[in-house]
Amino acid sequence: MKTLNKNILLLLTILIFIIGCSSEVESSNKQTIDKDLEQIDNDFNQITNNVKSNNNNNNNNNNNNNNNNNIELTEDSINSNLISAFDSIELFDINSNKTFTISQFSDKPIFIESFAVWCPTCTRQQKIIKQLHEMDLDIEYTSISLNTDPNEDRIKISEHTERHGFDWIYVIAPEEITTYFISKFGIGFVSAPSVPIVLICPNKEPEFLKTGIKDTDYLIEKLKSCEVNS
Repeated sequence: MKTLNKNILLLLTILIFIIGCSSEVESSNKQTIDKDLEQIDNDFNQITNNVKSNNNNNNNNNNNNNNNNNIELTEDSINSNLISAFDSIELFDINSNKTFTISQFSDKPIFIESFAVWCPTCTRQQKIIKQLHEMDLDIEYTSISLNTDPNEDRIKISEHTERHGFDWIYVIAPEEITTYFISKFGIGFVSAPSVPIVLICPNKEPEFLKTGIKDTDYLIEKLKSCEVNS
């Protein structure tokens, strides 16, 4: 199943690259791409449903072996397990050469940006994030740029950060994290040209921010919303 997931993500990255870098696309081609993306989304949903079905079957078998004590695997428990796994996955920061988990920053807002080095719109957004970091704000937060292109490696990302002076956390996304965010927000999370950013406020569910470039005023407003809702 992991190989199938990687193939889907790779195909999705190629399709998104074509969409993001093409300035003129015939409407017939757009319809074909839309159908392909819809098929990928359907395939991913089928994989997710199969996983849930297998989990339910395994639970039912275990319950039968345990004096028929039925334990129902609910949607809430699945989401809870996914969130727990997402928080505890060990990640490697390419800029600092250190490992960490997202749970280490759970006491402050976290911006998680999905990007690819080849994506010029992503670089524009990251320059705005750099401006945000250079501002004198009274709000503590963490920025994590998550590379979701399976074709890019640490060397390419390191060259990218050094070239532009991006000094915050940069990570190659493990498959588990990419799968979690796609299951929660759809394939838009790996659509690099739409500069996807997720905001995680302390003790809150992750929020998928608006698509497209987000200026510093918008990002500051979202940070302040974490304080209001805390």
